[in-house]
Amino acid sequence: MTMDITPAHPPSGRPRARHYSTLARWAAALVVAGTAGLGLVAPAPAQATPTSSTYLARGDNMTKNQAIIRVNGAATWQLIMQGDGNLVLYYRAWYGTTVCFSTNTQGRGDRAIYTLGGDLTVIDSRGFRLWHSGANTGTTVDISAYGRLYVGYAPMNNTCPAYIGL
Repeated sequence: MTMDITPAHPPSGRPRARHYSTLARWAAALVVAGTAGLGLVAPAPAQATPTSSTYLARGDNMTKNQAIIRVNGAATWQLIMQGDGNLVLYYRAWYGTTVCFSTNTQGRGDRAIYTLGGDLTVIDSRGFRLWHSGANTGTTVDISAYGRLYVGYAPMNNTCPAYIGL
């Protein structure tokens, strides 16, 4: 079942929004199962995300519990607008979860908007800007194959986790 929240095929031809709750449940189960045999404790996963995409285009927004996802082999990166109002990039692997980037807007943020001017912004319920990327180049918000969050051409974090490369 597909739940489209944006046009099915943007100008780039890449599919946008997908319903992936079953995939998310399987991934969470693999993380827990993978850590059980090692005596590790898996951190509590973020809230289930009802829809996902691989990127944001200018003018797109993320409401609470929506995410963009990048999968590279066994590694998964998830940029999620959490239910608490914080925009966070997580790295998830068989051994656990790492926070790679955060806007620190928990308790205040309402949604994230990739503005037509190219700035990724977190706003509150009244529309006031709480955080912004300061970027204005490029046309998408993407996660690279090595976990770097890009707003247009501007990186928002280092490669995550740091030991994988670039």
